[in-house]
Amino acid sequence: MPPVAEDGQGRRETARRSHRQGTGRCSDLGAGRDPGRPRRRVATGRDHDAPVTPRRYAVGMLISKPVRAVRSYTQQLVAPPHIVFPLLCPVREAEWANGWDPIRVWSGSGFVEEDCVFTTPGEPAAVWAVTRLDPDRFFVEMVKVTPGVTVCRLTIQLEPTENGSAAHVCYRHTSLGPAGDEFVARFTDSYYASFMREWEHELNHFLSTGQKLPPGRA
Repeated sequence: MPPVAEDGQGRRETARRSHRQGTGRCSDLGAGRDPGRPRRRVATGRDHDAPVTPRRYAVGMLISKPVRAVRSYTQQLVAPPHIVFPLLCPVREAEWANGWDPIRVWSGSGFVEEDCVFTTPGEPAAVWAVTRLDPDRFFVEMVKVTPGVTVCRLTIQLEPTENGSAAHVCYRHTSLGPAGDEFVARFTDSYYASFMREWEHELNHFLSTGQKLPPGRA
């Protein structure tokens, strides 16, 4: 028997020779076998008509059930959607939201646009990307990645109401590890409702007065 290479090349070459020579497991007629005897079917453990399910994965791959928090809230705003929507922008949000101060914004127009990317300060800093923007439907989707902590998908849908507009705001935080697990645990319904009411109050103040709400009055 030829030596077997570490990469299996020797085994493959031996199998090919065995097949050509009519011997070994790849042969139609093995040594000492009755040619008239029906060949045995080798069970493969799957239906040949069914799609193949991969059984091998990259070395070290770990598949985990997500630790995730999904929170939704509807804000009642005092202006119609076409007035509110342009303010849902990483640049223009600084006009009305206290504490909002992105580090850098990558945008061809200088304002929110699809594929706009921006970063916000923190430990660690977060990277945001605008993944969907539909001004005609007043819909925006952003993804926020805080390395080692969470990935967040944020969606905002505006709709007209009798007194202005309703903003349906949904955050989906998925943990990336122990720090993210702690964050998700703190991201409760009560915390989220408080966060949304503060945002709602600041935005309505700006829509009503054209001025940013003084800090501490949200």
